[in-house]
Amino acid sequence: MNKLLLVLMLIIAMPMLTLCQENKQPHENKENKEASNQNEEFEKLGLTTYYMGFLYKGAKWTPEVTPETQEIQKAHLANIQRLAKDGKIVLAGPFLDDGELRGIFLFKVSSIEEAKELANTDPAVKAGRLKIEIKPWLSAKGIRADQPSQ
Repeated sequence: MNKLLLVLMLIIAMPMLTLCQENKQPHENKENKEASNQNEEFEKLGLTTYYMGFLYKGAKWTPEVTPETQEIQKAHLANIQRLAKDGKIVLAGPFLDDGELRGIFLFKVSSIEEAKELANTDPAVKAGRLKIEIKPWLSAKGIRADQPSQ
């Protein structure tokens, strides 16, 4: 009896689950289209979306200076320089108060997913010394005062 009831519930539930999945796709496409339209409106106003990365102390952060931490820091800075040269980061730097929040990255990329992928290339993030939280940020196009020379 219990097995029969379970089978009947599954038979009834399967079409509903399929319907939910089918209805999800148009909704996602509608959201993507709305976001695209919103970005077009921002562009007309001279605004653009940046992605701000907040760097926090990671699980393996330590205040100790060791050859290993020095090497990670050197690689971290080299990664920032590479991303800046590639035009992916427009601003990066530390906070000076020695708190949990260690620094920021400001990415100029096409999506939050791309910003996350780039953030995860950072040696300090990979090593667990830093962890990153990324938020979309709206500002004027070309906000940098020190535009890179071409």
